[in-house]
Amino acid sequence: MSETEDYDKSATPTAHKTTHQDGGSDEISVAGLDGEPAQLTVHKDAADPHPGYRLESADHSHQTTGAGAGQLDHGLAITAASLLDDDHTQYPFLAGRAGGQTLIGGTAVADILKLQGTSGNGTLTSPAIQLLVGNAGATVGATVLNNGNVGIGTASPLSLLDVNGNIILSGSSRYMDFGSIAGSSGYGFRDNAGTIEFKSSGGSWAAIGAAGGGVDFATAAILGTL
Repeated sequence: MSETEDYDKSATPTAHKTTHQDGGSDEISVAGLDGEPAQLTVHKDAADPHPGYRLESADHSHQTTGAGAGQLDHGLAITAASLLDDDHTQYPFLAGRAGGQTLIGGTAVADILKLQGTSGNGTLTSPAIQLLVGNAGATVGATVLNNGNVGIGTASPLSLLDVNGNIILSGSSRYMDFGSIAGSSGYGFRDNAGTIEFKSSGGSWAAIGAAGGGVDFATAAILGTL
């Protein structure tokens, strides 16, 4: 080695610190570095994207410091205990969250929240989506089959809408219309201030009888709707 401005050949070399050697308490290792350690300087001042967690394994698992400290809750080494540690309240918790939770589909007006029953070809008459209520979900409140039939109070709807029970149209002046026109311009049945009336396509609204029920043939004949 030739003598340079910052190297004096007459100087006595300083012995290498033994703790830096292989197996020392502060061993210096350059294993895996490619050229100069520029990669270290890129990340040394980077903000921690997961405050409260520390990197635990190569598959980017994290170890929580909350109630489930010591349990991996991301990656390949998860445990049952770590899955029940509800420390990510910004995400849905499928095991159930105290106080309930809200699932929001998007942020724009046209965003859609989609719930898909299966990724395969489901049998048309088999349930795809069910709404479970009651004690621990013991009651089937509503069912949607793979063919699109919706059942309320039944898990086997036979038509597009199948209701197993009573139906109430609350309020007044309610219509049950057929065809594609709703309201008084359509045809079907309606509640006219407590009087049930019917109307055929192209006809006029006529009462279906007196307070006791039955058809008011006199009125119907006058209106020419029968």
